[in-house]
Amino acid sequence: MREILSLLIPVVALFFMALPRESSAKGLSDLKLDELHQKAPELEIISPDGKHTLLSQLTSGKPLILHFWATWCASCEKELPQLVSLSQKWTQDGIQFVAVSVDQPEKKIEVLKFASKLRAKFPVWMAAHPEQAQSYWAWGLPMTYFINAKGMIVDRAMGAKDWSSVSEPELRKLLQKR
Repeated sequence: MREILSLLIPVVALFFMALPRESSAKGLSDLKLDELHQKAPELEIISPDGKHTLLSQLTSGKPLILHFWATWCASCEKELPQLVSLSQKWTQDGIQFVAVSVDQPEKKIEVLKFASKLRAKFPVWMAAHPEQAQSYWAWGLPMTYFINAKGMIVDRAMGAKDWSSVSEPELRKLLQKR
């Protein structure tokens, strides 16, 4: 029994250490981003009107902020209103914003109600195959990726963040990384 406990305790500790935590960041540099520098994996997504498309078709030569969330995620519910507000400024500056729900397809009505409540000015997509989307959010939700105009993931923000103090110049510099 002691042998089992001695093996189980470190595993449980590592699990809890890996969970995303909320942040009270005061700017992009405080968001504790993870640099990735890899091509964004392909992902099939569904628009609110039911049309299927590939993520790569949305990233054609423009920087993209890709945000994963779910209706059952309490941290997502807190964070999304800030992102909705900031996305209005970002999209005017040529930065695309894509929010993808990883809820199961049968939850489409709940996803649309949630997005409507937020008054999002951007389309709220759903992952066509939530298990495929898991390659992006395997560490938990919410998860935000910064993809440059060449389709390369340059950074990611794991867990809920305070986006209210992120400046446009900081964001532009981040999205221009190679």
